[in-house]
Amino acid sequence: MGAYTNAASYTFLVEYYIRNWGGQNTSEQLIPIEYIQKAAAMKDRVKNIVVRDRFEAGSITTHTVIPRSKYKSITVPTDVAVLKHYRTCRDDWKPKYDCINGAGAFQRLTDDSLKKKLEQFIVKDNVTLHDAILHTIKYLDVN
Repeated sequence: MGAYTNAASYTFLVEYYIRNWGGQNTSEQLIPIEYIQKAAAMKDRVKNIVVRDRFEAGSITTHTVIPRSKYKSITVPTDVAVLKHYRTCRDDWKPKYDCINGAGAFQRLTDDSLKKKLEQFIVKDNVTLHDAILHTIKYLDVN
């Protein structure tokens, strides 16, 4: 836990790559390389990692945490870490947010940083990482 000895949880913001927008690199077989348009990280869609003994029973949900009084929740800055979630626009988001058209909270931004990172590994390791991932995808029968 390093500098955060009183941390009860670490909260990560989530960036959504909306698959309804279509892939930008359609010749690619890996989703993080194909989809590079995202919505900005949103504070109301977070995921938490918790230290279990620093909470009362029942005070943890997927998106909220209520630590015991001497502990606190730490929000991890997006320049340190962010979760990338590749999914279609949920039906319950369509009327509230304009996620299909890429407006409002789901304004489209381009981020090919993960694509570039994966391509570095693929080139550096003479395609072994790429082959291993494709083999795993085929084995798991994931589309």
